[in-house]
Amino acid sequence: MNLSIAIHGAKQYLYHRGSRTENQGWQSLEGFYPTLEVIGVRISGVYSGSLDELREDVRPNLPWADQHFAERVSGIPYNPPPSHVNWPFAKKENKTFIEGEKFSHTYPERIWGGPGGTLSDVVNLLKKDINTRQAFLPIWFPEDTGNTNGVRVPCTLGYQFLVREGKMTVIYSIRSCDVFRHLRDDVYMAARLGIWMSDQLGLDRMDGSLIMDIGSLHCFVHEGKNLLNAKY
Repeated sequence: MNLSIAIHGAKQYLYHRGSRTENQGWQSLEGFYPTLEVIGVRISGVYSGSLDELREDVRPNLPWADQHFAERVSGIPYNPPPSHVNWPFAKKENKTFIEGEKFSHTYPERIWGGPGGTLSDVVNLLKKDINTRQAFLPIWFPEDTGNTNGVRVPCTLGYQFLVREGKMTVIYSIRSCDVFRHLRDDVYMAARLGIWMSDQLGLDRMDGSLIMDIGSLHCFVHEGKNLLNAKY
């Protein structure tokens, strides 16, 4: 199954099976934000061909998605990442998430500034043992547990990389995902990370699989009518 079909299936599932949930706050914004939500969604598919075909299949927000992915694999723990000014949603609200001159967290910061290791450590582990089951990149850190600091915490839990018979599988765990603002970009970033990792290991870069497990897939209630619209 290609990834666009899996994304469409998840949107249909949310449309037909979603329940209204009253959320107190949204991405650290105060107030009540009723959402349409389904719990425990899996998106599974393959990526093959070229990067242009992946972009056409998944339809991420370009050029921002490519700019931000480059920051994620740059080796620099950007905070804030330069691309944040180009994010196509809620640019004005970005100021809400910055304390001083930094965000509470960023993906480049978590990927390259982790106290227990970085993405390069995961690469080196796979180079030593290509069949390891330990190649996991955490984005959720211990200090996020319970959110005792009352800040915005990562949606992503982490990425596991499994190589079998020369093919990469990325297992991507995410606690929360907005179907309109984040889903396509999150799928694209995870597939791109699998391609990047395959490059580091000398594998076929465009022959891999993605399994994305989502704790809560949701949208605002008033947006539910758009779930079956191919435009979205």
